Amino acid sequence: MLKCSVRSIALSLLPLLTSGLSCDHSGDSPDVCDSEHYETISDRDAAGYFINKYGYRRTLEKSICLKDGSCVDIVDTVAYKGGRYFFVRDIAAGQILLSRMYLKLPQKSESSDVSIYDTSNWRINKTALDFFSYTTTMIEEMFTSGVVEMSKDTAAQVLSIGLGAGFMNSYLHYNYPNMNITVVDIEPKTLEITKKWFDLDLDDRHRVVIMDGVEFIKRAAEEGTKYDVIHIDACKPDPSADLACPLKIFLTPATVENLSKVLTDKGAVILNVINLQGKIQESAELVKSSFGDAFKVCTVKMAPYSHPNMVMTCGRHDTRKKGLKEKYIKFAKYPKSAEYEEVFV
Repeated sequence: MLKCSVRSIALSLLPLLTSGLSCDHSGDSPDVCDSEHYETISDRDAAGYFINKYGYRRTLEKSICLKDGSCVDIVDTVAYKGGRYFFVRDIAAGQILLSRMYLKLPQKSESSDVSIYDTSNWRINKTALDFFSYTTTMIEEMFTSGVVEMSKDTAAQVLSIGLGAGFMNSYLHYNYPNMNITVVDIEPKTLEITKKWFDLDLDDRHRVVIMDGVEFIKRAAEEGTKYDVIHIDACKPDPSADLACPLKIFLTPATVENLSKVLTDKGAVILNVINLQGKIQESAELVKSSFGDAFKVCTVKMAPYSHPNMVMTCGRHDTRKKGLKEKYIKFAKYPKSAEYEEVFV
């Protein structure tokens, strides 16, 4: 079993052959979905070609070894749900899927060249929420906690600890172009992977810093840097560990105090919390108690789309207002099938 000390890996028990994208080309608003409306190749034709050539799973690059000695693969998979085929790209360590993004079907061409079915050349879908991932809940919490203005023009200052495949930061950068997003990852190879395989687009409002996340937070506190939202999605994907996410180094009193210092007055820390042994209540209490002295309000709720992931949101003030979740569901244009009742732990 992979043992990983990298303070960056995003971890979820992602389903292999299911899909939960929030939008497609069937009429959803371009405010949330891709503004490029074009006729794509047939998903069935693409799936048929893929399955005949590779089976249901294709390894694009094998054994990319990280500096801690662990190795990962880049894998494309064909998935089927609701009468449609979807294609996903994963960072995988054996059977553990560490991070995922969805692929876009390419534009239909009059050419009969079969290279159009080569998924290694397809673009990444940065426009749609993934309703089988806890990351959608982490994004949702930015708005439903009352911290970030529910507007496409919001200019929130966002810090993300842990790059993974880059879904959260890429989605936010694409859909909220005025956000200022900084991602911190300790592993240089992760940045190489996301640039090569996950279409990472960096500019003056979207940057990646290769650095230890705890050290970055410490320096930010010393320099007086402030963020509206801090995402922490840093994990050790080891089923024998009593807490897979977040790494316990982020729960020390010194780090928690520094997190409090680098937040704006109404800001929030949002964490991915998971225990691979099924000890949900114990993990929630451990993480919540670690933040109790520095933060006035902490809520832990189940990520409805990727059990047993939980999402914890902590702030110095209670900014959560009644009705924000219902407002966000309409704002983000959740499909009816993705609406859910919150379960707090």
